[in-house]
Amino acid sequence: MCIRAYGIPASWRLHYWMRHSLAYGISKASGGKSTYRSHLDKFKSASEEPWVILGQRPGVQGEIARDVHRTFASRDLFRVKKGLGQRMLFNILAALAKHDSKVGYCQGMNFVVGVMLCVALKLVYVKDSKFELDLATVGLSSEEQEDIENQVFWLMIAFLNRFDMRELWRPGVPQLKLRIYQFDRLISSKLPKISQHFREIGLAPDFFASQWFLTLMSYNIPMEELVRVWDVLIFDGWKTIFRVGLHVLRSRESEILNMGLEQLSNFFKVGKLNEAGTSELFMMLKEEHFIQSAFTIKVSTQELSDLEGGYISHIMSQQLDQHNLAPSDDTFVDHRIAAVFRDEIDLLDCNAKHDVAYLRNKIEEADKMHKIKDKEFKATAKRYMEIAMSLDELKQSKKSVSDQLIKMTSYAQGSDTAVFLDKIEWLEHRIRVVADQFRDAMWQTSQAQLSMEEAAERKVVFSQQLHAVLDNSEVFKTTRLKQLWSQLQ
Repeated sequence: MCIRAYGIPASWRLHYWMRHSLAYGISKASGGKSTYRSHLDKFKSASEEPWVILGQRPGVQGEIARDVHRTFASRDLFRVKKGLGQRMLFNILAALAKHDSKVGYCQGMNFVVGVMLCVALKLVYVKDSKFELDLATVGLSSEEQEDIENQVFWLMIAFLNRFDMRELWRPGVPQLKLRIYQFDRLISSKLPKISQHFREIGLAPDFFASQWFLTLMSYNIPMEELVRVWDVLIFDGWKTIFRVGLHVLRSRESEILNMGLEQLSNFFKVGKLNEAGTSELFMMLKEEHFIQSAFTIKVSTQELSDLEGGYISHIMSQQLDQHNLAPSDDTFVDHRIAAVFRDEIDLLDCNAKHDVAYLRNKIEEADKMHKIKDKEFKATAKRYMEIAMSLDELKQSKKSVSDQLIKMTSYAQGSDTAVFLDKIEWLEHRIRVVADQFRDAMWQTSQAQLSMEEAAERKVVFSQQLHAVLDNSEVFKTTRLKQLWSQLQ
């Protein structure tokens, strides 16, 4: 009760989070600082700030490097380019990606790590921007920096384990669908008027709540209030986030009920932090007793567990209907098998998404290359035509001069014929030069056409592979679903 009412003292907050999330125990059992250092060393390069270079590259490291600049840009700690905050943020996210390759990196992790860093550096309540700016610019000693990075790294590992964030952040964000389903049902039971209004105007909770869950509300709630929410989150788990989310909607119920789809879309868009680090939608969090009021909404662990079972049944029903495997009314479903069923579906969908994303990327690259080669072909073809016209003009000029010379041979003086002969000689020289250019242009045009056709063929091949993946994935999925269904009957 004291934690909900007053929160944890700032000087004790990191220790409390580390202890009650079991981060200390996980760190001790897993090698502690040496493990963190070994993961980070995998990403080190000759550059002092490798992420500056990596930001221009594809892959996990590139994603992290690009997102470093987008994290809490209103705070001096993270705003300073190549400063302490950006370096520490990159190091921790890179080490996490190495530690758990199945998760890698997901947008949202950067904001969660950013909050933990501010807590570890005791900057949450600091109002002196010069102090934070100096810290970002001057930095810490290498030992102090590594100590803090190591603590935040293991705290994130604890979050991955304790709050099942691994399933939320791994590719395909499979658990996000569960959290959205649970939140939708909670809105329906706790805030029926809002739920009905959302259904009438066609607004799904995932439109605004996905970001809440992926960042544990760190992208939306001012940090001074957010850390108090997390104080309870560490102890109570996911129901804390649901309670705060429901109370935000309850607090703005009268406004929400008077808005249409477009107005609500804009309303929830301002739910993110602005440049001043505040949020219009969440401004009521600054009110005294708001956090205590949020916990008057009852959300129990059993209720969330029951909703998870409902989600599994919902997913099963969707998949079985899609594959004409409708269950009979008397079918008993073992929840352990149902959980396997859900995991299998997620895995199949995730694998297919990876292949589809890869092939679509290849198709896009081939299409871009085809456009480049098509442009090159048109340029060389234009040059070829221009040279061909020049060559024809030179040949016509030579023929004209030769005809004039033949007509003049009967009466012209030697000096006159010499002029025509010189002109013919010059034209023949020009014809040879232009003929060489013509042959080069013809070869270049043929090569450009060949390259263009090869690029077009690659696009067709990748498109065929994409269709094959989609078809084969659906066939395999149907076969696997039938196998699983036979176990459920």
